Amino acid sequence: MYASMLLINEVEYTRNMTFAKQFTLPLLSGFMEFWNCFLVQDTTGILHDNTAGAADSCFEGGSCGDPVTSLSLIRRIATVQLKLSKELGVTPPEYVRNILEHLAPFATKSCTCLLYTSDA
Repeated sequence: MYASMLLINEVEYTRNMTFAKQFTLPLLSGFMEFWNCFLVQDTTGILHDNTAGAADSCFEGGSCGDPVTSLSLIRRIATVQLKLSKELGVTPPEYVRNILEHLAPFATKSCTCLLYTSDA
């Protein structure tokens, strides 16, 4: 998914809609089709990334699901797919909107940080 950011950047900065239609939109559509099958819905309707224990989950190395990196890339790709689809006159699959509306929120954690002061 990181590599798709290069294609997104190409389209956002050059506005090359031929490139978008030929390369970027099909790639983004494939990623979202994958995530539509891979995300797991809980009893409240929230969609979760089912990769518990992934290296980037829960503050680098925790053992919970919903890695922030994956969630942020899914959100970015879905947002761009909807925008490009509209600009190119293509109807996106309904599950893309559903994923955006129901994707799990980013994990947050309070941090007590030490403040260093100097008496000098």
